[in-house]
Amino acid sequence: MVFADLRAPIAMIRTIEEHSGLSHMPDPNPASLAQPVVSS
Repeated sequence: MVFADLRAPIAMIRTIEEHSGLSHMPDPNPASLAQPVVSS
């Protein structure tokens, strides 16, 4: 499944950020996950 392959790395990255203290916010901009960051 493609979605499963995409969710696993994202979950790992978010977990690593939380443990390393890079993510100060509880949920940093969830809209950026759904929308592309190409809006100029």
